[in-house]
Amino acid sequence: MKHAKLNASSSKRWMMCPGSIPLTATIPEGKVESSVYAREGTAAHELAERMLNSGGDAVQYLGDKIDGFEVTEEMVDSVNLYLETIRNDLEEAGLKKKDLKIEKKFNLNWIQKGMFGTNDCSFGEPFGVLRIYDLKYGAGQGVEVANNTQLMYYALGAAHGEDYEEIEMVIIQPRYHHEDGPVRRWRITSEQLDRFAKNLKEAALATKRKNAPLSCGDWCTWCPCIPICPEMHKTVVETTQEDFSKPLPKVETLPIEKIVKILTHEKTIKKFFEEAKAFAHHELSSGREMEGLKLVKKRAIRSWTNEGEVVNTFFKTHNTQIYNMKLKSPKQLEDTLGKDFKDKIAEFVTKPDNGTTIALEGDRRKAVEINPAKDFEGVE
Repeated sequence: MKHAKLNASSSKRWMMCPGSIPLTATIPEGKVESSVYAREGTAAHELAERMLNSGGDAVQYLGDKIDGFEVTEEMVDSVNLYLETIRNDLEEAGLKKKDLKIEKKFNLNWIQKGMFGTNDCSFGEPFGVLRIYDLKYGAGQGVEVANNTQLMYYALGAAHGEDYEEIEMVIIQPRYHHEDGPVRRWRITSEQLDRFAKNLKEAALATKRKNAPLSCGDWCTWCPCIPICPEMHKTVVETTQEDFSKPLPKVETLPIEKIVKILTHEKTIKKFFEEAKAFAHHELSSGREMEGLKLVKKRAIRSWTNEGEVVNTFFKTHNTQIYNMKLKSPKQLEDTLGKDFKDKIAEFVTKPDNGTTIALEGDRRKAVEINPAKDFEGVE
């Protein structure tokens, strides 16, 4: 599938870091590979598209394979939530299946030549609300819907040439536990979308300027340039200010400001080392030598050649000893038994206080109030 250089999925990155576009162009073909998670997500999207077009239930594909990935119960449940969300909204709007625009291609040549994309699904009420839907199958990182540049990019494609008062963007991310739930919505006016279009055009032009600036931040996560990005290297060195050939200092000897800076850039630093390792593995696997590094075999974990034969051999004499049995989690049991059992399950559920953890200042969770004086209340 052909992707635009200035595409929707990476729009936040190139809007914040215009230099990432020309830097990406220096990477030889074949070095930028999609992850297994991305390919699995593509399979889930393929299943969702089939069901939207046919009007059926994803369970009919349970156990089948799509693009090499098995359609599991988890994939079926995830896709069905996506389908249910769209179908319920469509019915509430008084529209029919024929009004859906599924995997609709569009271009934004009126903003910048070569900008195009494909909407997962959308539908609009003339002079009313345009709804943009995006299925996120990933479970490792939550995707926020508010100010999401990818969805606004899609909205520009769907709204062009039409007249809508408002645009509602909807993210369905079933496999990630988000405090706002798996279905998250955000609305903007057509005037707000017009302002985004101007910002998008300015950012697109910035990527074409000589010495387009590079900038590091959370938008670097999926950037293919991480191993070769000078700004990333500079950020890592400035943050740690360490020569890694020497022993690292003890944390308690560092100034507070330095510790805060390191933790603020934790994801960036981790990602840099992960990408550097992946890049080195690719080079060594291609037969190139890298002084100080070598390829070795991964640790092998024993596995059964035929599970059925193992059961036939040992079950009669050892019964359930050959199995590990574990009770499902509250969430898994709710998914299995259905919404009708949610209150009953809740009677047996507790939510323990697991203590505290560190978060960045912009995190949505409320800060814990620490008052050491309370520990001495009642003490003379």
